[in-house]
Amino acid sequence: MLKVAFVRVYCVSWIWRNELIELFYVQKENTTMTRSRRKFTAQEKAAVVKRFLVDKTPVSELCDELNLQPTQIYTWQKQLFE
Repeated sequence: MLKVAFVRVYCVSWIWRNELIELFYVQKENTTMTRSRRKFTAQEKAAVVKRFLVDKTPVSELCDELNLQPTQIYTWQKQLFE
């Protein structure tokens, strides 16, 4: 993931009781290039759940392979049986 940081410096000056007061404000803006959200079709979800239930592939292996969280697979399983 590529992170780019931009920094803006603001200076606010005013005179108070015959003294010049300067206030510097630094604002850091992080812009992170994010990837778009992945969308799985119903067939892809069913294939993952089938591998889990029928082929007895461990959830940890599926999660590593597909870069998913275990709760996602269990949610798909619950949706399949509703």
